[in-house]
Amino acid sequence: MSLNHCARSLVAAAMASAVLVSSSNAAVTPAPLSSFGAGHVLVDFEGGFGPITSFGGLGLAAGANPVNHWGTYIDNVSPFTGAPISITLPFATNRFAVDASFNSDNSFANLTFLLGPTIVGTALLNGGPFSSSPNPFVFGGFESTAAFDRVIIGGPSNGYLRLDNVRYAIPTPGAAMALSLGGLMIARRRR
Repeated sequence: MSLNHCARSLVAAAMASAVLVSSSNAAVTPAPLSSFGAGHVLVDFEGGFGPITSFGGLGLAAGANPVNHWGTYIDNVSPFTGAPISITLPFATNRFAVDASFNSDNSFANLTFLLGPTIVGTALLNGGPFSSSPNPFVFGGFESTAAFDRVIIGGPSNGYLRLDNVRYAIPTPGAAMALSLGGLMIARRRR
């Protein structure tokens, strides 16, 4: 990881944090950067350029298109449709974090947490005051009482979105069982 990349991540963590606005079916709450250490995977998107549909075990899409990889981050600009970015995790978890950048003046990115096709919760991430185009990265960490295996992130207004440093928890065997049961209960309740 480059020094510039590390500095950008630290500045992003200091600048903003997740802001919970709503949740559906399960409690989704903000989680600080300090809670994403041991037992978590970090995908920093270092290396490579061009359209991609996967990286570091994550499935990636911007609507029906691949995301664009710029060597240190991904975005939804090639071709630009303003489509949300979908991140499919390799397994169900209950903790997720991302550094996000979007053109904003105190507007929000929308996050939807899903287990299969079922929405388990939603949240918003505040981009802070507009300072440049695009704005600096902001950190958003989230924890859910129900398991999820996909996160869809949509940018505000024009939909432009840049993402880096995706973090997610590796469930312990006992936690994996509890998360699976919680997911089954949500799916059953929907029927």
